[in-house]
Amino acid sequence: MASEGDCSGTFFWDDHPARWVFAGVRKIIKCDDDPLEEGVEVTYSQFQLKGEDDLEKLVAGEPVGLVYEE
Repeated sequence: MASEGDCSGTFFWDDHPARWVFAGVRKIIKCDDDPLEEGVEVTYSQFQLKGEDDLEKLVAGEPVGLVYEE
């Protein structure tokens, strides 16, 4: 949308105003028995989807094809 953007109008994606939307957490993997506390490192995975339909499937926990970026 032409009206999208962040509060200061600085975020663009492919030269278009854009916004970040938190869609939830897909998966949590616990690596040890220590509690998560301040200063503990948290990592994430980044991947590409074909489009918004695949994004909606991913957020809903449904199977979807994706490209994993390392």
